[in-house]
Amino acid sequence: MIGKFKYSFYCLFTLMSFCVGISDAFSYTNDWESNKAPSDKNPFFAPYVGLRLYGGTLSSSNLKSALGGRSVTKTFYRQVDDSNQNGGIDVDDKYTAGSMVTGTDPCAGTGGTDGSGTAVTGCYRDTAEVTFDFGGNIEAKSMDFSAPSLGISLGAKLDMGVRVELELVDTSSSSSSGSMFSDFMVDLSGLGMRNPNDWEQLGLNQYLVPIGLAFNAELSRSSLGVNLLYDIEMGDLRPFVGVGLGMARLSTTLNMVGIDSSINKALFGSFYDDTTGVFSSAQNDYDKMIVSLIAGLTYDLSEMWTVEAGYKFTYLGNLNWDLVSSVQDANGNVTSSSKMTVINMNNSMINEFFVGIRLNF
Repeated sequence: MIGKFKYSFYCLFTLMSFCVGISDAFSYTNDWESNKAPSDKNPFFAPYVGLRLYGGTLSSSNLKSALGGRSVTKTFYRQVDDSNQNGGIDVDDKYTAGSMVTGTDPCAGTGGTDGSGTAVTGCYRDTAEVTFDFGGNIEAKSMDFSAPSLGISLGAKLDMGVRVELELVDTSSSSSSGSMFSDFMVDLSGLGMRNPNDWEQLGLNQYLVPIGLAFNAELSRSSLGVNLLYDIEMGDLRPFVGVGLGMARLSTTLNMVGIDSSINKALFGSFYDDTTGVFSSAQNDYDKMIVSLIAGLTYDLSEMWTVEAGYKFTYLGNLNWDLVSSVQDANGNVTSSSKMTVINMNNSMINEFFVGIRLNF
C-alpha cells in the first residue's frame, strides 16, 4: 500500500511539473490581456485542464480458474427411519429430518429413531460419494469492478485539431464478486434399495446448489500516460479519436470462501487454515506498460468550458489472483512463503466509458 501511495505521489508531482511547463510556455508565447477570449490568445497552442470519471469492466479472452487437477471425494450420509420396522430400507421409509451429514456416519455406535423420535432396532442410512473436481469453471467470463476511476488531464490543443495531454487515472480499490463451481460426480451405488431420485428430491441436490468457491477479487490501479487525440471539426459538437501510452501500477487481492472445512483443507492444504476457517490472500503488484484506444464527443458550453463523453479501451496483459502460504519462526518472522494462483486472466483488458469536463485557458 505504501508503494502505491509513493507511485501516486510521483504521478501527481509529474503532472504538476507538466502544468508549470505549460503555463511558462503559454505566458512566454501569448499576450495575456484580460479582454481577450481564450480562442483569441493563441490559435496554435491552447492549454486546458480536465477531469474524467471512468466506469467499466475488466474482461479477458481467457479467464479461468487455475485449480485444475485438484479434487477431493466426500461421503454423504442421510439417516433413514425404518418406518415399517422391517429391518431394512425400502421405498416406504422416510428420511430423518436434518440427518444428512458429511464425513461422519450418523449410525456409527448409535441407535436409530423414526420420524417421531421413537427408538427402532438398528440405524439405517443411505450413503453417496461426491467427488469435487475443480476444473476451471468460473461463473462469468468478465469481472465487473464497481468502483469508478478518476482521471485528471493536463493538455494542450495544437494546430490542425491535434491535442496532446498527460493523464493520471486512479482507482483506489474496486471489487468483483463471483464464484467458481466444481464439476462433481455423485456415486449412487450406496443407496441400495432406495430410489435414486429420492436422494435428489430429499436433500443432496439442495446441498449441492451452493457448492463452489465464492470469491471477492479486488483490483486497484494508478496509471500515468500520454494521450494523442484528434478532434474532427464539426462545429460545437466534435467527435474525437486517439491513442494513449503509459505506465500503470496494478494490485490484485483475492478473498475467498470455500465449501466446508475438510474439503477446503483437502483442496488447498496449507493455503487454508482449518482452525480459523480463513484462506490466506496475497497481494500482487504489477508495473505494466499500457496501451489505450479512445473515442468520444466533445461539446463547447462556452469559450472556456467543454464537456465530453466517450469510450476507452485499455490493454493490461496477464493478471493473477493468488493465495499465499507463509512459514514463520518463533519470533514471527516469515522464513518462507509460496503462492497458489486461483484465478488467471490472460490478455486482460478494460472496457470503460467516461464523462468529463475541461477548462480551456
